[in-house]
Amino acid sequence: MVAYKLYYFDLRGGGETIRLIFHYANIPFEDCRISLEDWPKIKPTTPTGKVPYLEVDGKSLPESGAILRYLGKKFGLVSSDEWENAQMEYIFEYFKDFLMEIKSYFQVTFHQIEGDKDQIYKDVYLPAAEKAYKKVGEVFSKSTSGFLANTGITWADLLLAESTLTLKGMDSEFEKRWPFMIEHQKRVHSIPQLQKYLESRKPSPV
Repeated sequence: MVAYKLYYFDLRGGGETIRLIFHYANIPFEDCRISLEDWPKIKPTTPTGKVPYLEVDGKSLPESGAILRYLGKKFGLVSSDEWENAQMEYIFEYFKDFLMEIKSYFQVTFHQIEGDKDQIYKDVYLPAAEKAYKKVGEVFSKSTSGFLANTGITWADLLLAESTLTLKGMDSEFEKRWPFMIEHQKRVHSIPQLQKYLESRKPSPV
């Protein structure tokens, strides 16, 4: 049996979608959670100085995007249609840029920087979110499955649902503005294979 070890912080963040893939596929893995206190001494031992990274039989694969694509394909969380898979790649890259664009809103929300949260919400977060969810809505409008791809759930759905969970916790207007995203998040998080893990994971704002 292949031995998988996932290294990430003890929060959801960039590692949670990877965890969800393993639980969805019912594949055993070692969930190596790094405390923020231990990170400075562990950082130099990682492949790129960042997490998450995945060990597969002792071989290291860094970068969340590479890990998601690898595991998604390996465990069947991809579309049977090449164009739809390209759309999933597009959603991943677009949302990565979107989350970087609203970084200051994350930082002021979690007191990493000082600033006017309401002003940053209005000037930075809201315009970026409106643009991002318009693009995602266009992808949903072409699917009849309730997921991003017509063929059913993909790794990109797991990623998007986790992003929705995070942002609705930071934005009291989220559900009113983008109800279709809440519906999607609930649909993904209602998948039977995920229930045991989702019910047991500890709360984390990110």
